[in-house]
Amino acid sequence: MRIIPMLCTIALVTPLVAGAQEPSNSSWPLATGSRVRILSPVLGDNKEQGTVVSMTRESIVFQQKSVNAPQSLGVNAISQIDVSQGTHSRKLKGFGWGFAIGAGLAAGITAATWQKPKDCVFCMDFGRGGDAAMAAPFGGILGGIVGVLFGARQTETWVPVDIPRT
Repeated sequence: MRIIPMLCTIALVTPLVAGAQEPSNSSWPLATGSRVRILSPVLGDNKEQGTVVSMTRESIVFQQKSVNAPQSLGVNAISQIDVSQGTHSRKLKGFGWGFAIGAGLAAGITAATWQKPKDCVFCMDFGRGGDAAMAAPFGGILGGIVGVLFGARQTETWVPVDIPRT
């Protein structure tokens, strides 16, 4: 039987895959070059995005996206800081939702508009439910393609950082 070696392989590979999903450094001090979002009364009401230029225990120097010169902020002036963990897409989730919605719509429309076919030698009559079940996978595939296209949009993952207060 090949099931035992397969289970052993899965048991050995699972910790490696789980370790690959750990977030990068999101603790103080942040690494130079990290993308951050900072909420501070000094910067206004919105979170400002930028890149860490340098850090000390008492302050952070970062380059805002919208400003040419780097800006320094004291740790006590920062209300919240988030660090970027990279970008990702949601293609599989989009495919799943698209497939489910497309299959449901195709089956529903087919069932709602179904009519008994006229006498025909080559026509197959599966009935209202059978025809709806035959149409569902085709609608699901079309919906899944649309879902993958919507899920391909890249989004960024942000992780909050604990700020040490002095």
